[in-house]
Order: sequence, then structure tokens, then C-alpha cells
Amino acid sequence: MKSALTHLIAVAVSGLTLAGCTSGTSTSASTSMPMSHQNSSLLVASTDCGPYIKANPFAKVTMTKDYVMVAGIGPNEPMYTSKQITLQHPTSGELMISGMMHAMGSMDMTAKTVMSHVEVHICSKATGRAVTGARPLLTLIKDGTSPMMTEIMVAEMTGRNGNLSDTHYGNNVSMVRGSDYSLRVTLHGQKTTLALRRP
Repeated sequence: MKSALTHLIAVAVSGLTLAGCTSGTSTSASTSMPMSHQNSSLLVASTDCGPYIKANPFAKVTMTKDYVMVAGIGPNEPMYTSKQITLQHPTSGELMISGMMHAMGSMDMTAKTVMSHVEVHICSKATGRAVTGARPLLTLIKDGTSPMMTEIMVAEMTGRNGNLSDTHYGNNVSMVRGSDYSLRVTLHGQKTTLALRRP
């Protein structure tokens, strides 16, 4: 199981943004330190971000000086307060720790769009733990000849069980099917960009 996970992480990491920040504005270049793919894969697998990658083979992985960042796109997710979960016992969705659910409008109203859940998991390279209580800036850019940009209203959340190791950041956003996007993540002056595609 461990070797399979390591292979999966290696596949996810290779060819993505580990080589550097594609935005060109990073104050801390992504993995500029000499680190082999095998070592970086083991580092990622040993963090709280590892299970999300294992469960989401299309997740994108990058590193900054202090963080492992993993981003993904999924179906629209209902988001609940802890009181709502206690009262309603939902079988799907997210537990909001801070922020609020905000279904952001489409960046391209002329095209076919679908509500999507954009999330980024941020783990400390020093401890391996999921970063909690942070305020990352998430900017979603629809790639193309006329790029369209939107700032995501960031909510901090976990799965319904409240497991803090699953802490992540994001929200529901209307996206164009079959389109390529760039997700810019900024936290404590460290910036990186992850390439995402909405199926």
C-alpha cells in the first residue's frame, strides 16, 4: 500500500508545478532546493495532504519554501455549520470552520457552466500537519486568449467528521466544462500556481 501511494504521489508530482512557480512572481520559488522526485514524493506522502492525493488521482501538487499545496476540483459541495450537521445529519458535504458558502457566478456566462468545488489543501513541510486557521488568497483564472480572473471567497473547512487533518480552503465556483484554469495560491508571501482542468 505504501509503495503504491508513493508511486501515485510521484505520478502526481512529476510534470506539474514542482519545478517552479508558473506565475513568475513567487517570493519563494517552489522546490528550488535540490530534492529528487522520490524524496519529494515521500515528503508529500508523509503529510496530511497525502490521503487527499490518494483519493483524488487528478489532484495537482506543488511546493513552496514552507508548504506542500494540493489542489483539486470536484462536484458542487453543500457546506454546513457544526450546528447544522448536528441537527440535519447530512450524508455529504463539508463542515465550515470559518468563512461561508458562496456559490460564485460564472466567469463566462456565454458558455456552458457547472457549479464546482475548488479546494486547496496546505500542509507544513516542517511538521507534515495540515495548516489550520490560515487566510490564503485564492485566484482562479480561466485560461485562454482572453483570460478571466476571479478571487475566490475562501472558506476554511473539513469533511463532515471535523477531522482537522483534512482541513482545506476554497469554495463553490461556477466553471466552464472542459476548460483549463490556473489556481494561484498565496500564503504568507509564498505564491504558487497550479494548473487545473474542469472535466
